Amino acid sequence: MKRSATFYSLTSFTSRENDPSADKRRRRREVSPSESVIRNLLNYSKALAVLKTNETGYINLVMN
Repeated sequence: MKRSATFYSLTSFTSRENDPSADKRRRRREVSPSESVIRNLLNYSKALAVLKTNETGYINLVMN
């Protein structure tokens, strides 16, 4: 006979994960990046140069 075990420390976690009202609360919370993150991404995209070569494929260069 196959034995199985239940980790009682995880049972409250699984019941919260399957709770539809908790899912609504998670979706309702809006998360957005900070201004510094946006600025860093834009600066990175300005400094990035992608070159395609026949021998090695694509090369990513950060021009700083």
